[in-house]
Amino acid sequence: MNKLPPEKFYRLKEAAALLGLPYWRLQRAVKDNLLPSYPLPGSSRCRLVLPSEITAAIMRPRHGGAASAGGLTRSSAAYDDGCDGAFDGGSHE
Repeated sequence: MNKLPPEKFYRLKEAAALLGLPYWRLQRAVKDNLLPSYPLPGSSRCRLVLPSEITAAIMRPRHGGAASAGGLTRSSAAYDDGCDGAFDGGSHE
């Protein structure tokens, strides 16, 4: 059986850019507990996400059966993500 490589964690702003989603929508989805996030060690504000979990949230049906995950739609926006300093992406195993 082939083992998939570990998935990389991304800051919200990086994940938004990678997936073509508005940063503020990812931020709101995390705040509303629609999207799992993980703290960056040593930071009280910076949150990390996994692209596969964002995709799963988008595909998750909402109250009428439509898949939209709280209105996560594709576009772009630039906002402060609360992440300072270097982050190498880490991995999720």
